[in-house]
Amino acid sequence: MLLDYHLHTPRCGHATGEMEAYLLQAQRAGLDEIGFSDHDPPYFLPEAARYPGIGMTETELPEYVAEVMQLAQRHPELPVRLGLEADYVAGQEERLAALLAPYPWDYVIGSVHFVNGWDLTDERFLERYAATSALSLSESYFFDVQGLARSGLFQIAGHFDVVDKFFCGHTQLAREVAIAALEELRKAGMAIEINSSGLRYPKASPFPARWLVQEAITRHIPFVLGSDAHAPHRVGAQLHRIAAWLQSLGVTSVLRFHNREASPVPLG
Repeated sequence: MLLDYHLHTPRCGHATGEMEAYLLQAQRAGLDEIGFSDHDPPYFLPEAARYPGIGMTETELPEYVAEVMQLAQRHPELPVRLGLEADYVAGQEERLAALLAPYPWDYVIGSVHFVNGWDLTDERFLERYAATSALSLSESYFFDVQGLARSGLFQIAGHFDVVDKFFCGHTQLAREVAIAALEELRKAGMAIEINSSGLRYPKASPFPARWLVQEAITRHIPFVLGSDAHAPHRVGAQLHRIAAWLQSLGVTSVLRFHNREASPVPLG
């Protein structure tokens, strides 16, 4: 089976296209199941500190949930799962738990975007890299991923080495801390997303990189597939290639989710 569990919607402020168009592209791409996991409201920031494109608002969250569920009802021929890509910010776990609690998620992707108060995945903040120690940034990032795993709030770890999105080599600098983060994911029973969007950036490889995937395999950490599509034409992008690559490494299955419960399905 080929699943894409990382699809966004215009509600996040930096994606385009109607949800129906994402589903239709998934059908054209030969996918067996999809999941929407748009960005959560930035619950950890006061209103005055929020800026355009950072995520949906709190009032949009129930609308998003309803729209995903309605889409699933209209298209029983293609399973549509309800997910969310939620930011992990240390010290804000209770606020996130309260945000998630009212809704029937099939899965929640935990991602670290903000480190030391700025979004390292947003090209609007590229100058911050030059002003920050690469080692310090990388270690801080993977310490937060460890906290993400320990929080118990997530089923999937999103784009595990996204700290390498614009400038490669950060993860290698913090290799021991990154491996410790993998250990925390293993202990938490979480899956790791193989995110094909990394192929579009200077690193030119999926998130996470091959050596991290191999480390995950040795620890029997399961995988989930995602394109991180922010436009309909990106749905399923490179996932056939990713599946073949994983199979070459000996991976035979990925996880699907329903009501936050995982089950393995054959890969490919």
